[in-house]
Amino acid sequence: MSRTISQKYRPKNWKDLIGQNHIKVTLENEISAGKIAPAYLFCGPRGIGKTTIARLMAKSINCTDIQDKHEPCNKCESCLAQMENRALDVIEIDAASHTGVDNVRENIINNARVAPSSLKNKVFIIDEVHMLSISAFNALLKTLEEPPKNTVFILATTEVHKLPATIISRCQRFDFKRPGVEELADRLMQITANEKIKLDKSIAESMARFSEGHIRDAESLLSQAVSLAENGEITQELVDLVLPRSDANLFIEFFITLVDKNITGGFAFVNKLVEEGVDLTEFLKAYIDFLRKLMLYKIGQEADIMLHFDFDKETKKALVAKLKLISLKQVQKMIELFIEKFQEIKYSSIPQLPLELAVVELCSTDENSNNDNNTPNNPSINTEPEPEPQEKQTPTEAVKSEVKEEKIEVVTNKDCKLSVEKIQDNWKAIIKATRKENHALALTLKIGEVVGCVNGVLTIGFKYRFYQDRVMDAKNKPVLEKVFTEVLGDRICIDCVIGNYEVTQKASSVKLEEPNNEVVDMAVKAFGGKVV
Repeated sequence: MSRTISQKYRPKNWKDLIGQNHIKVTLENEISAGKIAPAYLFCGPRGIGKTTIARLMAKSINCTDIQDKHEPCNKCESCLAQMENRALDVIEIDAASHTGVDNVRENIINNARVAPSSLKNKVFIIDEVHMLSISAFNALLKTLEEPPKNTVFILATTEVHKLPATIISRCQRFDFKRPGVEELADRLMQITANEKIKLDKSIAESMARFSEGHIRDAESLLSQAVSLAENGEITQELVDLVLPRSDANLFIEFFITLVDKNITGGFAFVNKLVEEGVDLTEFLKAYIDFLRKLMLYKIGQEADIMLHFDFDKETKKALVAKLKLISLKQVQKMIELFIEKFQEIKYSSIPQLPLELAVVELCSTDENSNNDNNTPNNPSINTEPEPEPQEKQTPTEAVKSEVKEEKIEVVTNKDCKLSVEKIQDNWKAIIKATRKENHALALTLKIGEVVGCVNGVLTIGFKYRFYQDRVMDAKNKPVLEKVFTEVLGDRICIDCVIGNYEVTQKASSVKLEEPNNEVVDMAVKAFGGKVV
């Protein structure tokens, strides 16, 4: 059976390790001096070499022909037995599968009391040790404190905070760090050179950057790319097939849209995410992390954004230029707002609504830009301040005045005999037909209500103005009218209302409930108004 690249090129000597110099030098000195600790604790992120170094340690302290005082020879019977996984005195245990106290007594404690059978030292490598139960830790504690002669324990974990302090205190602890992009890219270049495959340094850096410092992930990506390299060369087009789509450019596009206060562009961006089937929860989580890195860059902790994202220098230049237009406080506001929306989106009946409200809030105020010109890019948005009300209004009246729609010219059809009941009976078929034309419009119709149909003018009611704007958009309105006409069999013209449906369309039998406090708060927040 052929081996993967990560298996084939697993380091066999200390000199082959990537990074971790602070750990490598210490362990090499201990091996050279013959001062081996009874227990070691390797902790750090996944896929960066904890198990690899544990095996190297076991091989080095048992090698019968040690090289340079610390390097295993890889030729003696001890080294060969370990490399071929037939060394009975090197015992690897997955703690996730042996969590109970009985497993620890049988597989570790009792086994540790028996002297090594063929090697100089018996080595226990316990992976994911944090998975052990409290009782198992207590049973292991005494053995770690007074281990049998010629027995070494190496514990590895990705979640060191879950280990009892009594266990940690009895181990020599080493904290592993992720290697840099340059180190990881050089590793990939070295592997492809051995495989006689051509790989450009920039492509290697792209793969290293995407793996975020996880060596195993980078080698796995390279393994997929190598399997596709028919002509002995890994090209950018080939790597694009292997790498999942990078969200960096999407993040930058959304960020620039918000900084420019382009509310139309913001809604178009959200709609594009929905149409492409992007998980909005995952997108927001990653976008918040993106904003955090921008915040660190603003305060000078991150000297180079290129270390985290895979985009070219021109894109970086555009991003840095936009960052100069906003303050650190405004970046903080963005992060806080999207964290709030991240919580709301999990429970929203309309998944994109919290994200759309965030766009409205950031694009319709003057707080997220340092420019003197705070006019949005969308010329249809009226940014002039509305006059103060002359008379005291109730909260309901205040909301109605904020969401009062403009008069839109519609074409009537006096011969149309369609009733509200017939339209409501065919509503699901209309939404299904609309989904084939535009998925986002279908979602919008789901939250609309049929208000009335008079002289071929179908009136749809919405609670929020931005849904009315979406339906009445010059591109969307003809699409919807075509769908309605095809499904209902009669020429239809669409009109929209928001607020009190009964007052606006007397022909309707549908009534809108008086807005409650929650609706008032949402409307005031969305449209920048105030309750008087």
